[in-house]
Amino acid sequence: MKLPIDIPTLLTAAIDIDKACSIAVSANILIDETASPEFQVFVRSGFNSESANSRVMVSYFPTQKPDAEVESDIVVIAAGSNPEVGSIAAQFRKKGMPVLVVAEDAAAVCAAAHDSGNPIPEQDLVSLEAGQSLTEELRGSLADRIGTWIVRADAEKRLAFSIAYPFVRRPLAYESIRATALQNAGVGVVVFVPGADMPIMTANQAKMVLQIAAAYGHPLG
Repeated sequence: MKLPIDIPTLLTAAIDIDKACSIAVSANILIDETASPEFQVFVRSGFNSESANSRVMVSYFPTQKPDAEVESDIVVIAAGSNPEVGSIAAQFRKKGMPVLVVAEDAAAVCAAAHDSGNPIPEQDLVSLEAGQSLTEELRGSLADRIGTWIVRADAEKRLAFSIAYPFVRRPLAYESIRATALQNAGVGVVVFVPGADMPIMTANQAKMVLQIAAAYGHPLG
């Protein structure tokens, strides 16, 4: 009996996922010293990692001047009220690095960035509202939004990021489910022979499961 799945395709996917697990990732975390200590610690601690493939650089500005010549896969700015946040983000963006601004006060940060001529793209901003406290629920929500940005900012290394930083795992799982659902919906639309789409759909679902399992540290078997 023919199995409803393309085994060679699945094995190739498993090998690709296994390779992705060994890819090195780097994050440059820039901490605005005008942000509250609690906010600084929240952003910084998310990138604590025991992964041997993770490289994290942390600097505090304005005491330390951010260096856009230092290459990294992603740049994350924990922003307080420093008016230079927009221009700093623009410097790294010009070097081809994706930049996320995690703002303690979105209105103040965005206004200063706009006035400097370096507005922050909406998709590259995660923020609190003015005066909002960091409750446990809000911490989880912000972590999910930061993780979602990472998954979408670097599709090639998103699995490696999820292995290095646990808060990226759930956003990766949701993104994998969403992408697989869209792929299988497309297959179902264009395949007109009943049952002919089953091997493709099953393979897509199996690859999704393998990717999620790898993200959570389970061996592929």
